[in-house]
Amino acid sequence: MSAQPEQAQRSAVVVNLGRFKLEPPVEEALELAWENAGGQPLSAAQLLEAAMALGRDKRSRAFAKLSELLPVTVTAVRKRAPVAPLNRAAVPFEGPLAGSFFIAESFLAAERRVWGRDFVTLALLSRDDPSLEGLAGSAGRNVADVRDEWLDYLRVSDRHRAAEVWEQWWRAAAVPVAGGTETVEAPGVAYLMTWNPDLYPPSEMRPLAEQVETSGSAEFGWSTGTGAR
Repeated sequence: MSAQPEQAQRSAVVVNLGRFKLEPPVEEALELAWENAGGQPLSAAQLLEAAMALGRDKRSRAFAKLSELLPVTVTAVRKRAPVAPLNRAAVPFEGPLAGSFFIAESFLAAERRVWGRDFVTLALLSRDDPSLEGLAGSAGRNVADVRDEWLDYLRVSDRHRAAEVWEQWWRAAAVPVAGGTETVEAPGVAYLMTWNPDLYPPSEMRPLAEQVETSGSAEFGWSTGTGAR
């Protein structure tokens, strides 16, 4: 089955998964999703369907848990039509899923590894995603409840990340934390800092900007400009 709505054209954003180590079930799920999508931009539902197809044989506890939360019929049988090999350094995601990935990057950067529960979380936190709504609806569920139950599972299992870190991921994605009263901060918030080009000339800032672009962060000294006067 596929929860992907019919679209004449699907906008895509290319993301770089090549800089992360994918755990074997994640690698297999990504390849399965790619083949079943016919080499077209991937949606959140397609990632989840592939994960659930592999979760039936318990190769991944996270994928098996997802199958419990979304009891729909999926199959691990690949489509016969040949598709171009997946380039992990340039994976086309549909817009909502790409937005979720860009938020996830800061949580994945420390270990540079993607576990099964990371893969599922990335897809489940895809916001304003018709494919996700369709998949949940086919299972008689709503997305908000599935997200809440998935977060409960992550908190209890306490693997790879502490419960507080999972909750931070939810807040970064502007998704309410079940049972929490925290104000959800909208994504894309930026902070403006004073910059003195005499102390930090553009020639020095440009390599740092390129480092952020390629690896997600850069470390360097920065003066706040405060003084005793």
